[in-house]
Order: sequence, then structure tokens, then C-alpha cells
Amino acid sequence: MNQVGGTAVVALSGLANQRVSVLDFQTVSGVNWAKVCLANGTAGWLDQRLLAKSATNNFGMNLTALSATQRSFALAVAQAAIKVGKQYGVYPSIILAQAAGETGWGTSKLATAANNLFGIKADSTWQGATYVVASPEVENGKTVMRNSTFRKYATLKDSVADYALKLTGSVLYVKALRGNSSNAINACQDLSEWATDPHYVTTLQTRIKNYAMSALDNL
Repeated sequence: MNQVGGTAVVALSGLANQRVSVLDFQTVSGVNWAKVCLANGTAGWLDQRLLAKSATNNFGMNLTALSATQRSFALAVAQAAIKVGKQYGVYPSIILAQAAGETGWGTSKLATAANNLFGIKADSTWQGATYVVASPEVENGKTVMRNSTFRKYATLKDSVADYALKLTGSVLYVKALRGNSSNAINACQDLSEWATDPHYVTTLQTRIKNYAMSALDNL
């Protein structure tokens, strides 16, 4: 294939030595493509399998400490985070940091059985599928397990999109949006109400720093 959506396919040659900005994602005939812009100004579509093999496969993040399974999860969520983040004005780094923390890098039962990456519960406004599972809650300084009904999604991207809608639709998280904060680390300060864990914000900030997730915010 020489074109995707009318735009030329980018060759891998020289890619490892260049900064790559990912603009979009598209699936054509079963192949996943990433629309990229190279530092030299070249733009086009790149087979995501090649992107994953290049030196820039981690979108600029430092994922060396992760297992192959964890890294695969991080990259899958990052793809959705970049696209949804642009659409809703949410920091992709925060999306990934929260998803990693909430699911244990994609290993939680809520993530594997319901594609729910952010622990969003099914309130009275939710009309979709649901999933009941025990989850940790902090009550009076102690962590206890409580059965709760959560939203169930068809795909990881659906979960990311619903998360963005929740974030942008609440007055609680106004300062967590890109337009109201100078960077993702500062934006995390406005996410203290997301979970009952008193260390939630600092844990998010540490995860973003340790894995250089802020690189996603520049794509």
C-alpha cells in the first residue's frame, strides 16, 4: 500500500533518529496505521507495527521498566489518549497515568472484563452495560473492599472517551483541563476528588515523571 486516506505512506528509513509527532490513527484492511509528521517535515502514514519497532515506539516515554505486557497496554492506551486528548482538551499523560494506576497496567478484572480503565461507576445516568466487582475504597483511613456497579465498555477507546466526557463535564475537574493549567503535573492537583486515596494526586504526578508520560502531551 502506497497511500492511506490519500496520503503517502512514510518509509521507516531514518525514522529512528527523528522525533515523530503522531497526528491520528486509522485501520485500513485490517492494518493499523498511524498518521505521523517527522522532524524533517515529512508527513504521512506509518504502519503501527513499524512504529512499534522504531526507536520512537514509546512516543517519547520511558517504558523500559515495564514488562512487554505492560508496555503493550501503555501504548494501546496512549494511542487512544492522544486522539481523545486532542478532541476534549485533556492531557494524554494524565489519561495514561490514571489508566495505569486504576488498572495495574491493564491487569485488573475491571479492565480485562469490562474495558473500564478509570473505575467509573454506573450511576443513574448510565444507559449502557454494567459490571459488578469488588474494589478498594478508603474509609476512615483504612482500605476496604466494596462491591460496586461499574460501567462496561466495548473497547478501551470507549472507556477513554467516556473518561474525557466525565472530566470535561464536571466543575470538580475544571483546572485539570489543558486550557486551564500550564502542564500535566499542575493539572493533577485538580484530580484529588477522583479517588478516595489521599495520595492519589502525588502518585499520579510521580507516575507521569517516572515514565516521562508528558511526552504524549507534545504529540
